[in-house]
Amino acid sequence: MARSCLAEIEGVKNAHFQQMVQVVRALETQYGHGVQAVIENIPCDLARQKWAQMANAKDDHSMEGLLTTLWEPLKERGFVFTCEDTADGVQYRVTKCPKADLAIELEAADLGFLFFCATDACLVDGWNENIGFRRTQTLMEGHAVCDHFYYMKDTEKEI
Repeated sequence: MARSCLAEIEGVKNAHFQQMVQVVRALETQYGHGVQAVIENIPCDLARQKWAQMANAKDDHSMEGLLTTLWEPLKERGFVFTCEDTADGVQYRVTKCPKADLAIELEAADLGFLFFCATDACLVDGWNENIGFRRTQTLMEGHAVCDHFYYMKDTEKEI
């Protein structure tokens, strides 16, 4: 995709997130912080459905297919990360995330986590429920790295 077109799409997505922040903040002002509890399952359910549809359309429910579909486009979008194959799975370490940058700039990291980070496990489950996902840190929460780890559930070793 041409870089200018990609930048335009990202700009629209960012504007949409800014609008969502305004809507949720207005609802929180009117109804309190319980608003997030009411809406927290919606982004996850949507991600699960979307990624199940993509896996079905590609006829590929493999971990390799998931990781390629998920991670390949992100470098073009300004994400910086490393990837390491391990004996137990695949480890991604993200050191720059434009979504976290935007949410933190808007003082909305809580909503960034809700709309972006919290959907990660759900999209994996939508792709293939036999693929596991684990993360202990996120840039959105102020850590130095997001540590995404993907593994096949039947091969996970006890930690």
